[in-house]
Amino acid sequence: MLSSSKTQAESKFANIKTNYARHFKVRRGIKFADPSHNIYGIKESTKVVIISKTTKTRSRTTGKISTATEEVGRYDHQYDSTAAYGGTIFWKLNPEFLKVTRGWEYK
Repeated sequence: MLSSSKTQAESKFANIKTNYARHFKVRRGIKFADPSHNIYGIKESTKVVIISKTTKTRSRTTGKISTATEEVGRYDHQYDSTAAYGGTIFWKLNPEFLKVTRGWEYK
């Protein structure tokens, strides 16, 4: 059985309202799909992340190496809210984030 102090410490890290600045999802970016999902009255955390790809090519005639950087994609948050019930906010991964990172919605 867990002691009450350990239970309080664990809930401190899981609670998005009291641990906003250090919360896992907040650091990666959250956005509320509906204002009613914001049950704690917190602000959205969005920042633009640009993913780029760098390729190097060598000229066969001169032997010079040229570098080209191209943008693969960008997203501004990783998590979208889907619902809020009781004291829980339910999240899903942002489709733009999944497309840019070639991720899956499930693992």
